[in-house]
Amino acid sequence: MIILMRGASCSGKGTFIKKFFGEENKNHVLSSDNFREMICGTISEQRQNKTVFETIHKMLEFRLTNRVPLTVLDSTHLRFKDCQEVVDLAKRYHTHIMCISILPPSLSELELRNQKRCDETGVYIPHGVIERHHHRYQASMEPFIKEAIYNEYFKFTEIDQDYNIIRFVEGVL
Repeated sequence: MIILMRGASCSGKGTFIKKFFGEENKNHVLSSDNFREMICGTISEQRQNKTVFETIHKMLEFRLTNRVPLTVLDSTHLRFKDCQEVVDLAKRYHTHIMCISILPPSLSELELRNQKRCDETGVYIPHGVIERHHHRYQASMEPFIKEAIYNEYFKFTEIDQDYNIIRFVEGVL
């Protein structure tokens, strides 16, 4: 099973992962921030995203080849094309994907969380990126679901900030 997290920066994906998968499953989480830090020395570096995601996808493929039962992908995945490689791997290895999409809070709340994250880690996401992610989440929702519904291996769950299910969509052929 692949758990694919979807959400704007600072929307709570990492918090959700910690709460529901815990420390004991940390080796099952492939985080784009962690891979950026490993490859570039900082999670702020965006110029190496192609390499970062190629590496994540290769690691996912190794895990699927070795039949590791759970992999959690922690990245924004705002547009369906952002996770197309994951979908292709899931089809190739006959593995189901559960997309957990977190409805972002208000833009002002995202900014507060961004500042808190910066105070704790030293990483600040520029306002324009936060704003773009917030807008893109909403703008890409329906196209994302339309793509997902035609994939038999794909299940989509949107949750709110309290982890209540807003909608559930299961892909079909």
